[in-house]
Amino acid sequence: MGIDEIMKNSELKYNNRFLIGQFEKFDVHKQERDFREGFYGIEATQMESLEELQILAENIDKRNLKMGIHFPLLKNQWRARDPQYLSKDIITYEESISYMEEEFKRSHEFKPDYILLHYPKPVILDDEVDWSSWRFYDKTEYYYESEIDYEFFEEKN
Repeated sequence: MGIDEIMKNSELKYNNRFLIGQFEKFDVHKQERDFREGFYGIEATQMESLEELQILAENIDKRNLKMGIHFPLLKNQWRARDPQYLSKDIITYEESISYMEEEFKRSHEFKPDYILLHYPKPVILDDEVDWSSWRFYDKTEYYYESEIDYEFFEEKN
C-alpha cells in the first residue's frame, strides 16, 4: 500500500503521523515535494549552523508545522553526535550532561513535541556477537556487557 492510499483511507487512522526528516538544513524542495495533507510536521536533526536554525524556525512558523527533534538539533557541539551519559568516566559523563542541557535549552524555543535521544549511550554490546561491521566514533561509545555491571547501569538511569 502506498502513502497516498494510506492517507486517503481514514479507517487506517494514520493521518498526522508522518514527518519529513530535515537533516543539516531546511530543504524547501524536499518539504514541498514530500509533504502531503495530513502530515504532522518535520523531524529536524544536526542543523549545520545557527543560520540554518533561523531558517528552520521561520519555515516552521510560516508553514504552521509541528516539530520533533532527533538529537542533536545543532551539529558539532561536542566530540561525538550522541552524549555518553552512561559513561563510567566522570569527565565524559559530565561533558555529556552539559551537552544535553545546552541542546535542550536550544531546542526549547522550537517547542518540539518530542526529542529523540539514543539510549543507552554508551551502547552495551553482547560479548558473544561480532561487532566488527559496526562503526563507532571511538571506544567511548560502547561497553561490552562484561565491562559494565547492572548496579552501575541502574544507578545511572
